[in-house]
Amino acid sequence: MRVLAIGECMVELAPTGVDAQFSMGFAGDTMNTAWYLARISDFEVSYFTAIGTDAVSDRMADFLSGAGIGTQSIRRLPDRTVGLYMIELKDGERSFAYWRGQAAAKLLARDEAALARALAQADVVYFSGITLAIL
Repeated sequence: MRVLAIGECMVELAPTGVDAQFSMGFAGDTMNTAWYLARISDFEVSYFTAIGTDAVSDRMADFLSGAGIGTQSIRRLPDRTVGLYMIELKDGERSFAYWRGQAAAKLLARDEAALARALAQADVVYFSGITLAIL
């Protein structure tokens, strides 16, 4: 079974609990689902998105590939980067601040031919309301 997840993977800054320090990771609703599917199933999981050509975009692509998620359908846009969000904790409640101004994922469906090729290779396609909202 070939699963294609479509969406936005973002840089996540999460508090470490030590002063004002944060740890950096990668997350997002569709990416999280792709990550779990790649870990717990025999499915061939790939991800369709757009990222930049900068160092953090490279790290993200390496993270996805290292997790067993196919990156062949990820578009690289030289004038863009990836989105960022930061988690704040207050009295046990989480809140989020987002930075998406130059996020390449906002343009992930602009290349209709690339999207059509990725869809044609999938048995199952997974996307979310957030995927639709960023477009």
